Amino acid sequence: MLHEVMELSLHRAGARYDCTRDQALDHAGYAFMFDHHAFTECCARSAEFLSEAIPQLQRAWRSWEMNPPPRRDSARGANDPAAPPSSSRR
Repeated sequence: MLHEVMELSLHRAGARYDCTRDQALDHAGYAFMFDHHAFTECCARSAEFLSEAIPQLQRAWRSWEMNPPPRRDSARGANDPAAPPSSSRR
């Protein structure tokens, strides 16, 4: 999450340079150009975001741990709602 938050912060600060001019072409097709002051600002904004987001993520994680989704036994197993009904023929 830290990676994505810092990336967004640098993008919003105008530090993103698209090497390919096509963002959809490749996620590695851009670079960030910034000075130490911009990096300090990015770290401060990221810390502010994370300090607000982490408690909410912890609550969501605990809720998920207490009520995990049903386990699927196979790619199209018994718990798969898209699986065809089993035949009762013998």
